[in-house]
Amino acid sequence: MAGFLYLLEAGFAVPGVYAQASCKHREGEKRVSSYVDRAKWLSAHVSYSLSVLLHPRESAQAVQSHLARIQGVFPRENANGVIFFAGNEPFMERFGYNLIWSCYAHARQCGVHVHLYEPSAEILRHLEAMKENFSDLQLSYTYEDDIDFGSLPERGMYYTAFRFVVARKILEESKSLLVCLDADSLIMHSLHQVITNALQRDVGLYFRLKKRRLNKKIAAFCVIFNNTKKSLAFLTFFAGLALKFQQHYPSTRTHFWFDQSALYFSYVLSKLQGRVSFYTIGKRVVDYEFSDKACIWTAKGKRKKAEVFLQESCRIRDQYAAALDAANGHS
Repeated sequence: MAGFLYLLEAGFAVPGVYAQASCKHREGEKRVSSYVDRAKWLSAHVSYSLSVLLHPRESAQAVQSHLARIQGVFPRENANGVIFFAGNEPFMERFGYNLIWSCYAHARQCGVHVHLYEPSAEILRHLEAMKENFSDLQLSYTYEDDIDFGSLPERGMYYTAFRFVVARKILEESKSLLVCLDADSLIMHSLHQVITNALQRDVGLYFRLKKRRLNKKIAAFCVIFNNTKKSLAFLTFFAGLALKFQQHYPSTRTHFWFDQSALYFSYVLSKLQGRVSFYTIGKRVVDYEFSDKACIWTAKGKRKKAEVFLQESCRIRDQYAAALDAANGHS
């Protein structure tokens, strides 16, 4: 009876004991689930990488088939390099035009290429107007309609990863060094020295190798590809990997984005094969803390709303958008 009364008292008088135990149990389940998801994620990268390596011709054909759907005009050869970014319509309206104008202000000698996902006719007309009214703006654009997102659970996964699939085609067609940026970036200073240094190697990456997670070890907001066969080989492997994820996205509870993890796996495989020369892109080249000395600003995460970034975006857009409106006869 005493034991029964103790249990009864413990059960009713101290309900927090059970709540605490239940909470710990749920936390344990979440940790196990997280480990399982990360194991599946790693396994998918290994499996898909081996598939691309063991069946290079089949992978290359799949990449070429995908690229055949792209419409528009690729950039012309430019010894000063081509600045490239991609985005859908909301990103183009919010950030893309600002990036184009910042290129015009600080890197006019470079080509600027935009790849658009399912753009409206209005955006295409606006880009044409920019080209017509600013003859020294070396602007080109491509786009794709009716996108097949395959098994991807979020459209943003396609937008972020498949820009590098397009980058392979741009590099091949333009025969020019390619500076790949996020759409929410701004050119702040001349890129002359950046490009001069980049011409000495195949691929430039923003490394964060001490990070534990696969999708954090390399940042995708700035990647530079020289016009070399080895750089093309790097992008060919990446493209094959991206298509595998599009076709067979792993069944994980957490939806991992794979643009950065695929860059990391492409880097690791290239290092093991010893075929590609890499170099580190540092904060003097691109900075998400908006240093005055950085050549490029990139608005990582919540920094998209940073006052200094918004002010500079408005300043550059107002300066040139007003000139474009005047050229088109708008008040």
